[in-house]
Parts: sequence; structure tokens; C-alpha cells
Amino acid sequence: MKNKNILLLILILGVAFVSCELDDRNGMLEAGFEGTLIDNLTGKMVQTDHTGNRAKLCFIDEAYGEDAQKIEYNILPEGKYSNTKVYPSTYTIYAKGPFIETDTMRNVKMNGHKKFDLKVMPYLTISIVKQEVVKGKMRVTYSYKLNTDDAEVKVKEVNLYYSKYPYPGNADVDNKNVFKIKNTPTDREGEFTEEFYLEEGVIMYVRAGGTVNAKSDYYNYSDSFETPLEFEPATEEKMDRGNWTVHDFSSEEPAEGNGNGVVTAVFDGDLGTFWHSAWAETSPDYPHHFSINIGETKEITGFECARRQGNSGGPTKIQMLVSSDGKNWIDLGTFDFDGTSDAVQKFDVEHTKMNYFKFVALEGPYNYAFLAEINLYVSR
Repeated sequence: MKNKNILLLILILGVAFVSCELDDRNGMLEAGFEGTLIDNLTGKMVQTDHTGNRAKLCFIDEAYGEDAQKIEYNILPEGKYSNTKVYPSTYTIYAKGPFIETDTMRNVKMNGHKKFDLKVMPYLTISIVKQEVVKGKMRVTYSYKLNTDDAEVKVKEVNLYYSKYPYPGNADVDNKNVFKIKNTPTDREGEFTEEFYLEEGVIMYVRAGGTVNAKSDYYNYSDSFETPLEFEPATEEKMDRGNWTVHDFSSEEPAEGNGNGVVTAVFDGDLGTFWHSAWAETSPDYPHHFSINIGETKEITGFECARRQGNSGGPTKIQMLVSSDGKNWIDLGTFDFDGTSDAVQKFDVEHTKMNYFKFVALEGPYNYAFLAEINLYVSR
């Protein structure tokens, strides 16, 4: 009977916030509340996820003593909460989420509509420091700070999120609606600058978020902002790889199977496949390389690479060369490559006309090399 009452209550009332454990005293739900979750350190509203492990407002009816069942109300992603159907009684109220501590309100009499704010101290204070559009790209600098001296608590990750939908967060990344640029800090506070391409006429919502190795997978977030509709267009674009062909390579390893091991895997559009230097019959040492005929003449402005996902045994230093004939090569530089990150890493180079490029893996922790994807950026 209680479950039927719960469903009926949801359908009839249509309240903005759905309790995780709704009260089934339907005819007596005459009280209500509204308010804001406040960061005790900054005085700002505390943003949270709108799905997944979102922050919750917890009510305990003091009339039931130790036998009271906790009632939880979801908090909106911007930090507000509201409900118009609460049983009149006296409650203990607190917040649950990614917080080191939270104010606890006791002996709160709910009879009528009550307004109150609740202060909490988030594990992480994350702030947008600077936002600017540079040649068609949104460049965002954000900071993070761990708010506890507990040496056991460490920053797990701090990321930049952007989406066509408001309040992008970690819970929605797997739904392909939210894009994430991930960072794994080693310090207790710091700053990152990330950028992504904008699309003319499309507003993107942006905010930074992070989590610590405590409190499950709750995330703290910065304020969010919208990207502009009009901006200076990009002077470069990611090249279409449809006409690319393999020119040569030092080695590859077809024994990897399932489309892996071969050079064509680095431009098949699938981060799950990868090129690998030989290991089955021979196991050559560094350097390893492959070169690609791009099928036309373009002016390269940069390139991006992604490691074999989930594997840190690949190259840590790389080199890019280009050529007009596939024989005479121009060195565009060597670059440090983070072999511990699954993120796509972009490198700018001197603008140079070319028909071929050569990727060279120079160093790594072992004698073999691999790569999941490579893209070129060229002048428009």
C-alpha cells in the first residue's frame, strides 16, 4: 500500500523535488520549505550533479526518536531546494554530499512554509579563474583547493566539463551529452588551463568539477557559464582523415588481433584500437615510427595523440616530421607525451606545408611503443 501511495503522490503533486523516501501520510502533508545550500568558505551557492550522486537534504522526524526513518530530498544542481508537501512536525535537518562538514539544524518546526539556508564545507573549492575565446576555441583556466588538512584525503581528479545542456557533470559523461577534459592532480591545490573548439550558433555550458578519495563518487563543482554565440572563427581545423594511407613504418604487430597492432588503427576513429610495435617474432627497441600520406597538400598547425587507453607502458617522448615527397623530412620538434593519461593531447607546431607526416616514438619505459589515435590540425 505504501508503494502505491508513493506513486500516486508523485503523479498528483508533481513536486519539483522527489524524495528518496517519501512520506506516505498523504492527507497531512501541509508543510513546505525552500532554501539554498551555501558554501561556508565562499558564501556562494553549492553546485552539485543533477543525476547520479547529487547532494541531498536530509530530514529526521524527532517525534520518532532513534526509530525515525531519514527522508531525503534532492538538491537542484544550482544549489537550491524546495518541497511543498511535508508532514508538519519537528525535524533535524542536514545535508548529505561531498562535504567535510555540514550545519545541522535541530528542533526545526515545520508548520506552514519555511525558508532556510544550510551551510556546508565542500571537500574541494573549485573556481573558474579566467574564460576567453581564442581563435575559435574556448580557453578556460580554473583552480582547485582541498579544504581539509587530513593527510589521508587526496584529490582524485579535477576536470573541465562542457555540454549543450546546463550543469554538465561527471554523472552524464557516459551518456555522450557531456564532454570531459580530465586531470589527475598530485598537489592539494593548483590551477589548470584547458581549451576546446566552439561551434558557431551553439551555446555550450561549462563548469569545472572534481572529487576526492572519500565520500563515494560525489563531485564538487565550480559556478557554470555559457559560451558566446558569436566569436572570432578558428584559423585551423581538424583534418578529415578519409584519404589517409600508410606510407611506411618501422614495425607493427598484427598478432594483437581485432584490428589492433597495425598502423591503420591510429586513424580509424576508434580510441579502443591501437598501433603497436612488433613483439611476436622480434622486439626492436626505440625509436619506433610510422608515416602517413595524407592524400593532398595541407599546412599543418598542430597534431593531437591519444595513448592506448588504460595502458601507461607507451612512449613518453615523441617527434613530428613532415615532408612534401615522403623522402626528405622537416623536423617540427620533439614533445613530452604524458603516457599516464587517457586524454587526447594536442601539440602546436610551426605552420608548414606538407603531404606526408612521420610520427616517431623516441622514449618510453619499455622497448615497445603504441598509440591509439592521431589527428592533424591544418590551416583553413
